[in-house]
Amino acid sequence: MSANSWQTALSAKNAGVAHILSSAIHAQKVAGLFGELGIIIRQSTLTGHTGAVFSVAWSPDGQLLASGSADKTVRLWNIQTGQELQVLHGHTNNINDLAWAPGGSLLATVSADFTIRLWQAPTWRLMRNLIGHSNEVYSVAWSPDNSVLASGSFGGIIRVWDRVEEGHLVDLFLRGSVLRGTTSPIDCLTWHPDSSILASGSQDGAIRLWEIQSGRLLRTFEGHTAAITSVSFSSDDRFFASKSLDGIVRIHSTKREETVALLEEPASNGIGMP
Repeated sequence: MSANSWQTALSAKNAGVAHILSSAIHAQKVAGLFGELGIIIRQSTLTGHTGAVFSVAWSPDGQLLASGSADKTVRLWNIQTGQELQVLHGHTNNINDLAWAPGGSLLATVSADFTIRLWQAPTWRLMRNLIGHSNEVYSVAWSPDNSVLASGSFGGIIRVWDRVEEGHLVDLFLRGSVLRGTTSPIDCLTWHPDSSILASGSQDGAIRLWEIQSGRLLRTFEGHTAAITSVSFSSDDRFFASKSLDGIVRIHSTKREETVALLEEPASNGIGMP
């Protein structure tokens, strides 16, 4: 990405409002893994939720924004016009996380009501209600090859749902592996680019790498002193980054159980973004 390329940044406000910030990237840092946020060009406000916004996600084509809230609804927004396109009802508690399937044909939402719901674009009809967790579901992620959905819960359980296509109209989501490595809530899930490994970040401050085919725990990375909020793999498969509420970003070697760099979180830039 060049220094002049445009990025869109997003933050969710507890007032129930999602703010979209169009911004410019003015520098590349840390071996090209991170960009420093520069000048704010404009800000627009999407208003509709009546409770705290807990999760937001862009559609793969960048045209839609999905937001999940404590008001138990999921809302779809046209980011060009700011228009609210659809309100999805069905969950009976907070929407904790949501994720678009590669290609954008399905939106997965997870909730404190213990369920995962799959909504089909562009009709937004409820396609599946996946039941299996016995605790609040905190996180969800599609594999890059679109074959597997993973969900993480309050009790530290990760469920893997295998996607099986039947004909042109029906998809079955079968319960696959159940991954148990901690009793701490699973706050985030991220897939390796080749869909073979799942990374989970939990409130105990650890990141765990799982081999999906066998369900085997490969490595556990410790060092953070607070909950993990996000994990991201580098495109070349050599590293992954973890961010925590302890204010530290750690860069880890994917192949070895070690941290290769530590980044201190900068002070707030005054626009409501970490």
